[in-house]
Amino acid sequence: MKQIMTALALSASLSVQAAPIMNFFELGIAEGQNAVYQQVAQHNIQTSLKNEKGTLAMIALQSQDNPQIGYMLELYADETAYQAHRQTPHFQAYLKDTAAMLESKDYRTVQPLYLGNQGGVSWTAR
Repeated sequence: MKQIMTALALSASLSVQAAPIMNFFELGIAEGQNAVYQQVAQHNIQTSLKNEKGTLAMIALQSQDNPQIGYMLELYADETAYQAHRQTPHFQAYLKDTAAMLESKDYRTVQPLYLGNQGGVSWTAR
C-alpha cells in the first residue's frame, strides 16, 4: 500500500490534462494457483510502478468470501500510458504466465469522477 501511495504522490508532478484511465478486473483464479498468481501479479505491479511514469497505481485484491476470486484495479495517467504499459515485456510475461491459472477475466473500464489522496493528487471529471 505504501508503494501505491508513493506512486500516487509522485504522480502529482504530472500535468494530467487528459482523463486518467482506470481499469477494474475480476479474475477467477484456478484452485491451488493463488500463491503463484500473487507472485506474478506482484512482480508486474512492482515493475510497472518502478519503470512506467504513466502507471500511477495498481492494486491487487482478493475476495474475502472466495479466495479464488481476485481483483485488479489499475490507474494510468492517460490512454497513451495504458497502451504503453500493455506493450512492456513484463506485462506480456504476466499475460503468458497467468494464462493457465486464470479461469475467467471480467474487464471493465470505469470512469473516475474524482480522484484524490493525501499526497496532494487530485483530478475531477469535467
